[in-house]
Amino acid sequence: MTSHDEEAILPGTILKRDLDGLPGLAYSHVGVYVGLGRVIHFNGAPGAGTEATIEETSLHGFSKGRRLSELAVPESEGHGSAIAAEARRVLSAPHSWNGRYNAAFRNCEDFAQHCFEVHHDGRKASPPWSQRARTIVAGLSAVVVAGVTIMVGSRRSPGA
Repeated sequence: MTSHDEEAILPGTILKRDLDGLPGLAYSHVGVYVGLGRVIHFNGAPGAGTEATIEETSLHGFSKGRRLSELAVPESEGHGSAIAAEARRVLSAPHSWNGRYNAAFRNCEDFAQHCFEVHHDGRKASPPWSQRARTIVAGLSAVVVAGVTIMVGSRRSPGA
């Protein structure tokens, strides 16, 4: 998605871009597109602590020159409006988010998910993604690989 695609993005769409450096191979930064070329996102990083904030920025500022893609699209125009309104509500009253970044349980994805799950049309939407699930699977895979490696290594004969 490039900057000229801005007209095609529906308000309430969850956008993502790769993170900087090595973490960008597995993780993305996400934000809520609120229309008129603006994105609201939870800008934090591990160790950011009190520096982590809910921010509104331009689409270009959010992308940092990287390719953007749609992570989740609102179910309807009403849902999109509700998502954007929730993002703006949190931005105007950020006390429950600012300074409370946690890489596992209080991050940009959690903010976007919170907004996406807003009640609309009498029900709550479910987001179709989770970086947390990928992190858990990767961690469990590493434990399994390490365990197998140790078991195989311990069964080798000393002369082999």
